[in-house]
Amino acid sequence: MKIFITKKPLLFLFLISGFLAYIFFEISRIAVQQVFSSNPDIIDNVEKTLIKKYNLDQFEVSIPAYISIQYNKIEDEWKHELDTKKIKITSVTSNIEVTENKENAISIKATGYLDTKKAPRILDVTFSKNELKIKEWPEHTSKDVKIQIFVPQSFKKNLEINTVSGLITIEKNFLDRIKLSSVSGNMSIEQNSVSAIEVETISGNLTIEFAKQHVPYQFKINTLSGEVTNAIKDNYKTGKLISIKTISGNVEID
Repeated sequence: MKIFITKKPLLFLFLISGFLAYIFFEISRIAVQQVFSSNPDIIDNVEKTLIKKYNLDQFEVSIPAYISIQYNKIEDEWKHELDTKKIKITSVTSNIEVTENKENAISIKATGYLDTKKAPRILDVTFSKNELKIKEWPEHTSKDVKIQIFVPQSFKKNLEINTVSGLITIEKNFLDRIKLSSVSGNMSIEQNSVSAIEVETISGNLTIEFAKQHVPYQFKINTLSGEVTNAIKDNYKTGKLISIKTISGNVEID
């Protein structure tokens, strides 16, 4: 009796075996992390045992760093005077929220998980050349970070946010100019002031909600395949510029 095996079952078996291998790796990695959290020296001990048992003194033996990361839950806060012209936020996956501050200062609050051996605080916050810079640390330093920026109405200056996949929410906006750049993160802006807005995204969706009474705006919206809904019928030749560039993200202006 002849048995025929078609390509599709072989492909299916290949995919299943790859998936199971990935699951096994993840289970092993999580198990190692839990063991490491209870005994931080275990990684060094395992490396020394391997070197001694297999005579590997001439080789460099190390366990991947991402396995041995021990994250601590962190809540952090900064306050800054209004002597800056620009707030610039750079992140990869952090969710970012900008809202009104009742105090006459810029406040930054962040929560998440941090490898305290790699960084002392959950964000890299610096001030130089009249610019307040807020940065997410490199990969495998922090995770699940949420950033809140509290800005008073008197700060009518510039805000720039660059992210890959994190969500961006701007509430009660009184800024002069907003510049947002994202790959896939969704963005929402509550437009209460006369801000000029510049947005560039690939697949992230954008929502802008205008106040009922607003100054004249001129819109420049470029998209490849995303849907655009603009409830603001007037498009003036002068006025604050709303510039939006997207490839496949949907745009809703209300």
